[in-house]
Amino acid sequence: MFGGIGQPAAVSLSVHPLTTSVVLQHGSAGNVLVGYVSVQVRRRTGLESLAVRFDGDQRLDMYDGEGPSRTALSVRRQCADIAHTLVECRPTSGPDSAAATLAAAMAVGTARVRRSTSDDCPVAPSPPAGDAYAVADDGLSAGHRPLGVFSTSLPVVLVPGEYRFPFELALPSTLPPSVVSSLGHVAYQIRATMRRPARLFGSTVSSPPVGIRVYQVPRLLAGAPGGATLLGFRSLSALLSTPLLFESTVGGGRWKVSVYSPSSRVLFLGTPLKLRMYATRVDDPAQGCAAPSAGRLALAEFDVALYEYTTHAVPGSPVAPKITRRKVAASSLCPWQPHAEKQQSPPDSPRCSDDGSGSGILELADEMCTLDPQTIGALGEAFDDLPSVASLSLALPASGRRPVQASFSSPVFSVSHRLVVAIRACEGCQDDDLKACTMPARLSLSSRVI
Repeated sequence: MFGGIGQPAAVSLSVHPLTTSVVLQHGSAGNVLVGYVSVQVRRRTGLESLAVRFDGDQRLDMYDGEGPSRTALSVRRQCADIAHTLVECRPTSGPDSAAATLAAAMAVGTARVRRSTSDDCPVAPSPPAGDAYAVADDGLSAGHRPLGVFSTSLPVVLVPGEYRFPFELALPSTLPPSVVSSLGHVAYQIRATMRRPARLFGSTVSSPPVGIRVYQVPRLLAGAPGGATLLGFRSLSALLSTPLLFESTVGGGRWKVSVYSPSSRVLFLGTPLKLRMYATRVDDPAQGCAAPSAGRLALAEFDVALYEYTTHAVPGSPVAPKITRRKVAASSLCPWQPHAEKQQSPPDSPRCSDDGSGSGILELADEMCTLDPQTIGALGEAFDDLPSVASLSLALPASGRRPVQASFSSPVFSVSHRLVVAIRACEGCQDDDLKACTMPARLSLSSRVI
């Protein structure tokens, strides 16, 4: 009586977006999510409609105060609900119904694909150039070809096989970006739904949801004083053309330490940030590099870390926003702590030695003197043309266990980032031991980045 329960479902759906990350352009109508819906039919079944839906929700839960008297604050909002019908067949009489049935049958016939065989297709045709949906999946894509339409009867019947229905969804540029926080989230997903003629166990089949991450191009900060733009720059092009540079002095001002990156303060997810360190003697330029008796600089720490700050606010509430901080990326060249993870330095950079206590020491001898950055402009040179004394790379993963989120500002969630460079050095160390230094220099340089 119930022998068919263990059999696979007659129909299964899956959604395949061309990309799971969407970057919204402000004020643009070209924000389009493209993909296709795959319908796997194992037994003949009727089709009434097939639709795809993109939806998103914004959720925030935080408390004001401490203890039992604290007040719960919540935000619940649906920030997207976009549906598009791919196929629809209305089982009613009249000329409009016949036209709708014919259109549905033609859409199904065009979408149907099948595996090529030696009988009906001796040579598998190549997918057309630029076909975004011709993605090899277990050999199915190589031999797909549309089949003819032979019937327009009601309802449209799907015979066993695979059907692919392409879709394009226009997304508004005002969508809040995706965010994941300990206090809430902004999350988006897309799924497909197919309606069949009513049966005993229901008439609707849905696909598993596919998560979509939404990003926004950096723009003016809302409510910034004086109309200032992000990070104080008046235009995004000016921000992109300004290199990232940290500078400070150690050893009583006798050494200038510069940390430089050719990239700007706009960091790109998935692209590692490369930093290089330059050590410069700031003695009288007429004397050149100082004599060996003038001392040397020993470096015991060169670390870089990216911190992410998430601001949570309830619009219209007098409660002050709550800010959470987490370290999302870090890298170290010469770690002071024994348990820190070392990173391999380039072949042309000085090597870190180990004195047995777990502190790596990088010696910057006098012959490693480089040009003072203040003279670079006069000489017509750039940091890219100078020899660096140390370099490291900071990974910025956009997915995985601890992804880096994009910077943005909105009424409920705002995400900002700060890059921190830590340097520990000493001038005139004896026996290469920093512990002999009575006053080692500790530098902590930071800058806001996007």
